[in-house]
Amino acid sequence: MWKLHVMYGGLASPNLFPVHSTEGEWRNHLGSLRQWVANRPKSVTARVALASALMGYAWTARGHGFSDTVSESGWDLFVQRAGEAKRVLDGASRLGKKCPESYAVMLTAAVAQQWSNSQIRALFDEAITAEPEYYYYYRLYAQTLLPKWGGAEGAVDRFLQQSADSLGSEKGDILYFQVATNLICGCNDDQGLKLSLPRIERGFNAVEKQFGASMLNLNLLASAATHAGEGDPVLADKAFRRIGDQWDRETWKKQEYFDSAREWAANYSKTILKQRSMEADADSSTKGVDGARYQSTVEEKLHGIAQQCAKGGGAFPQQFETLVRIGAKGNVEEVKIYANAPLPICLYQTLMSSRDGDALFGPPPQAPYSIKLDLDAATLAPAVSKQ
Repeated sequence: MWKLHVMYGGLASPNLFPVHSTEGEWRNHLGSLRQWVANRPKSVTARVALASALMGYAWTARGHGFSDTVSESGWDLFVQRAGEAKRVLDGASRLGKKCPESYAVMLTAAVAQQWSNSQIRALFDEAITAEPEYYYYYRLYAQTLLPKWGGAEGAVDRFLQQSADSLGSEKGDILYFQVATNLICGCNDDQGLKLSLPRIERGFNAVEKQFGASMLNLNLLASAATHAGEGDPVLADKAFRRIGDQWDRETWKKQEYFDSAREWAANYSKTILKQRSMEADADSSTKGVDGARYQSTVEEKLHGIAQQCAKGGGAFPQQFETLVRIGAKGNVEEVKIYANAPLPICLYQTLMSSRDGDALFGPPPQAPYSIKLDLDAATLAPAVSKQ
């Protein structure tokens, strides 16, 4: 984290999360900050701290629910306090000194005052020109691209990828990690972000390499591996094993959510590791003349079985991947099929029946022999219709 941002965070409200501040505490706190500005009129820091607290005070009036849950008086106070925060920041800018946090607070005020997209983007561009590695700017701008605020699906990832590529190398990966993990909520909205887990992992590794181990970052990585995209139980399980019982409340909210995610990762990581092993074997098995020839024979047999299954009717999945591991005698040892429809279920059952029965295939050139095959309804359905 930037120490500067942490310092301002400590001054932004009377009490730190999750303690709720009373109206009296807010007034006393803001009074102290206003006195600081009066005592040090040339201090940029004092003005930025006051503006940041005013934005926090504005959100307490509005609340964090959807707009239709906000009262008329809540909206009035929200607009009034955000306007005061902007005036304080305008005063800070006239001092001729720059503070990175001032842009972060101004971006918050701009969103609150419903600036146009082009105005917010111009402010963001000015901010990253002044301090390109102050990743809080990217977090705030990315919030405006979220699907729940009208952003297109995948817009957040495209923005983060471009921003990270502009910084380049490990700095870019760190930026991606710091912003992406902050946006993950552990809810259905995460799917619309289309975040890249491999880049999140690279960013985590870069942060740890530069700054050392961090329990907070491990919790953020575990959360990302649980919720981003289809998730990665293997990556999540590695992070959970390092976390132990040191779960972060702000990341997980409740211990039962943490425990549930940790159990999911522990249970499914073994399955995924086996799948990855089979895929690696499949890539190496086809090498050489004997491997390629045997694969051709197995593929022909699999297509024949699939076509027989297709005669049973039912909806065809457009495409589905089939992984088969074959033993020394030609018996099927393991099958992984990633589709849930009558045809792939029939294919799975037929192949698995070979585990203890007659060999479906001839002895492979090496054992175990794994093959990966992408079956397509377009090639199976026409063959069935001709019979």
